[in-house]
Amino acid sequence: MYDIRAELEDYDFNNATWSDDRLIAQSPFRDDTHPSFYVYLTETDNAAAGVWGDSGTGERGGFIELLARLRGESQRETALYLRNKYASAEQQALNFRPLKTHAPRKPIVLADDALTGFTDKPTYLYGRGVDPRVSAYMGIKQNGKAIAIPWHDGRGRLRAVKYRSITNKFFWYAKGGEAIRNLIYGNLILQKRRPSLIIMVEAEIDALYIMSAGFPAVAVGSAAFNSTKAALIAQSSVRDVTIMADHDDAGQALKRRIIAELHNYPHINVRVAGFPAKYKDANDVSNKDELRSYIMNAKQVRRVAGIA
Repeated sequence: MYDIRAELEDYDFNNATWSDDRLIAQSPFRDDTHPSFYVYLTETDNAAAGVWGDSGTGERGGFIELLARLRGESQRETALYLRNKYASAEQQALNFRPLKTHAPRKPIVLADDALTGFTDKPTYLYGRGVDPRVSAYMGIKQNGKAIAIPWHDGRGRLRAVKYRSITNKFFWYAKGGEAIRNLIYGNLILQKRRPSLIIMVEAEIDALYIMSAGFPAVAVGSAAFNSTKAALIAQSSVRDVTIMADHDDAGQALKRRIIAELHNYPHINVRVAGFPAKYKDANDVSNKDELRSYIMNAKQVRRVAGIA
């Protein structure tokens, strides 16, 4: 059985009330002003453990679906994560099913109206140290409650939009967009500017901040990295990837996963930029000269075969 409460406590729910059997909070998936989101932490007479709902939208679902949305990955990937974490080795062997292969599907492309209502300059990002020229280049806009972060592919098509609250850490996505697990934030830069070196981080704001310090950067968009994201990097001009990971457990696990996935591409050098634990992430390093020094002194993890 999963520890539902422990899994959810990794996330910062706004206006949250935790009881023995239930979490009630503002929705993490939309701009919510009242606690309308709930999760049953244990089985009750009303619902099974893990069932969640949003009384403001009528949405309702199970725990794996909820955790997949919070982690920014597929339900299959979340199920594998939970199995690996909670099942014994014997249970894992019994429950293993090979992944099915599917024919390539047509890319999901969003219409520009996903950005309707976001017309202001993203002053929230300016306060986080992001250069206005960088935010303008990346097409980020703001309204009174959130910023809209467009995710483009290498051809410049709008594939997804992440909305992030400017008053808390909540975020949600434009409906009908591509799943973030199939994209890399900053892929348009890879194709337009064709850098040989990039800095890879977890969050979009960290990537924007590093761009503002003068380095090409991309973001995973969540704490989940996979073979699809690795392939997007490998198919670009990039030959050096420097990872700058968050200092929490999820960030360190993400770092290890990126290293493991890029190990499949021996033409890519991998480095890790360490920085003091007093900073939780790259954006926490308020002095850009200090940030640059950590990046420039990144340690080699793997060097391309045949290169001394």
